[in-house]
Amino acid sequence: MESSNRLKTLGQIWAITIPKGRLPAALDSRQAEQSVRDGAVALSEGNDVQLVAVGAYQRQVCEAVADDLSQKGISCGIVCLLEPGRFRDPRDVVEAEHQSSSHIRGALFPSDIKLRVFVCHMRPETLLGVCRPLDLGRDRTLAFRYTNHGRTLDTAGLLMANGSDPQSVSQAIVSRLGSLVCNTGRSNHE
Repeated sequence: MESSNRLKTLGQIWAITIPKGRLPAALDSRQAEQSVRDGAVALSEGNDVQLVAVGAYQRQVCEAVADDLSQKGISCGIVCLLEPGRFRDPRDVVEAEHQSSSHIRGALFPSDIKLRVFVCHMRPETLLGVCRPLDLGRDRTLAFRYTNHGRTLDTAGLLMANGSDPQSVSQAIVSRLGSLVCNTGRSNHE
């Protein structure tokens, strides 16, 4: 890469999550177009928990978690987040032109849900920093991520080694929802 091209990316953080194996198509053409246009697409809606997948394997985890939690009476929605930077606080007017509108942000990421859960294959601190406007605070936001464990494992083993497998995510959500009930004195399903 020429030095002039390298200088253009100084200070930028890039994380591209691409599955190593073949996966079935998860989005229809309308959803794919929306995710490129808006930076994210809602696959389903729920009142209790919003699962935010950043990556294809992470979408599969979110789908398994939603199925598990629905059997426990917990309503979950899933959003595939293609371009986290579209939802950041813009740093200048040029960047503001490329952000998702407040209408799109509100439609995709409602603030009245009980818990927002990010499942990604990157450092959660970076993702939560970029997605600060989507963060509902420490009590109402969880992030599951890659933690440098299990580099030679298969996908399921890697997810488990990093605590990002469906069972670990489901257990953490149930625990957090339980602590929210204790703190507010209300049931999860009011």
